[in-house]
Amino acid sequence: MKTSRTLASGAALAMAAAITLTACGSSSAAGDDVPEPVASIDVGVAPDFFYTHLYFAVEKGFFAQQGIDAKLTEYPSGSEATEAINAGQNDLTSTTATTIASLAGKDAPAKAIGANLVGHGWYGIVGSQELGDVDSIDDLEGVSVAAQAKTVLDMHVRQFLASHDKTVDFVDYQDVKTAQLLTGLTRGDFQAASMWEPNVTKAVASIPGASVVLDSEDVMDVRGYLISSPDVYENQDVANRVLTAVSNTIDWMNEHPEEVLEKAMDNSGLTDEELASTVQGKITYAMSGFTPEHEAEIQSAAEFFSSEGVIDAEPEAAQEAYLPEVYDAWASFEASASPAAGE
Repeated sequence: MKTSRTLASGAALAMAAAITLTACGSSSAAGDDVPEPVASIDVGVAPDFFYTHLYFAVEKGFFAQQGIDAKLTEYPSGSEATEAINAGQNDLTSTTATTIASLAGKDAPAKAIGANLVGHGWYGIVGSQELGDVDSIDDLEGVSVAAQAKTVLDMHVRQFLASHDKTVDFVDYQDVKTAQLLTGLTRGDFQAASMWEPNVTKAVASIPGASVVLDSEDVMDVRGYLISSPDVYENQDVANRVLTAVSNTIDWMNEHPEEVLEKAMDNSGLTDEELASTVQGKITYAMSGFTPEHEAEIQSAAEFFSSEGVIDAEPEAAQEAYLPEVYDAWASFEASASPAAGE
């Protein structure tokens, strides 16, 4: 693996800011016994609650403890970080099922090797005061609802309506850039908007009379997946070290919730501790393989993107974008290496 990298071309990648950090030292939560590194990786993150565990994995020395020399590179989102993996500029990130689905049929080098978190109600359709109370789906007929077309937010609006046997023709559906959704709802440009956290909580807290519409919280959970480069998933030893480091980080985070909240606030720029705590409470960090629920979520995203013409492939091709065998091999390795296994 490379120990230094040049960012790939393109507007999205040009926005990335490389941050090289020491992965060990006196502040290391992983301990002082750090072996000589056997591999080097770049870890792609975004200043968001979704990436707190990857920040800590580098900054607290959990990768270093596993013999991985790691540095952080910040991107606007997991989509750009995954794009950087495809361009050979990055080795590991966390992103959603929609990003995995977007890789279908592209023979992309980026592959998912496991799941690492779940967000409960991470997406929401927020209604303004003008919309008023929504007691049933009938209250949304003809209402102006905004989301950016052909994105995860678009998909969740459509899923939300489909759960009530409706399509987007039932509402006055508007294509609005993601960055303009919160400000547009505040100005009254539309009556409701599909958002992700922390904007859902920000909107409800800052827009008088705003609320999460109907049962969108039940419809819009989201899972986070670890995406890696071939340098990781083609070398099972390196994959084992990476997955162990992330798993150990999550264990440490569960024991240090105050530090987790502080880091999430620092990354996201949120200064209201109560609001940040509400957002943080919607995320559970946990390692997992590809359960039927994970596979169904990826398949659903692939079917949506295929129907919208975003991917030029059959939805089943999304199965090529994740590697359950890598995670399963690590899980077997961990089980055999645990103290209980030798008892």
